[in-house]
Amino acid sequence: MIKFRVHIHGKHFLVRVIRKRWFRPDELLSKPAGFYTTRFVQAPNANEALDEVLKNLRDELDRDERTTGESIMELVSIGEDEDGFDQYAPGAGYTFYWEDPALPE
Repeated sequence: MIKFRVHIHGKHFLVRVIRKRWFRPDELLSKPAGFYTTRFVQAPNANEALDEVLKNLRDELDRDERTTGESIMELVSIGEDEDGFDQYAPGAGYTFYWEDPALPE
């Protein structure tokens, strides 16, 4: 089995934000966001590594109710990385960014 590092870019996922407001109750908003993430996986080849990472991410994001009908994930890069795998596997977390930076007023 080969140890892979897989970088994924996601678009059109939902992030929940609490907007604090003076003298009124806080408001829970869901905003569309993109993300980048890195995962490490062992697989016989790059195609199977990518398939496994995408399946695991879909399961995680669906469970957290972050997907929309427009949600997509795309490969940024994939490569063998034994040292990274040994230090960071399996990888976790996301770096989110707002697709539309303005919050509703």
